[in-house]
Amino acid sequence: GSKATKAVADLESRVIVVNQKVDEVDAGWKTGLDTTVRELTATLKKSERALEKSNALIAELQQRIAGVRDEAKEEVTAHSRKLEDQTKTTRSALEKDLMHVNQKLTGLRGEYEGFVVK
Repeated sequence: GSKATKAVADLESRVIVVNQKVDEVDAGWKTGLDTTVRELTATLKKSERALEKSNALIAELQQRIAGVRDEAKEEVTAHSRKLEDQTKTTRSALEKDLMHVNQKLTGLRGEYEGFVVK
């Protein structure tokens, strides 16, 4: 019976060793999994921060573009006002010139008619 007892004790110690190995592997796997999850979570957070930064940059760029667009509108408006003013000035100058020419023509016509009448 002692051989059988020894064999059982042997088996029991082997089972204990195997169980320890299983526990180690299990613990290692869980630790590995935890580490992987932690790393993935950290990566995800970094990605989220990067996304937030790029969204903020996009918003800033859109504001700048809108600002540039407004500035351009203002410039164009100012330029067209300037052109309008110049056109008005030129028109009034031309109208004055035309009046002078008409007056001179009227004067010349009068002189000519006076000359012809004589």
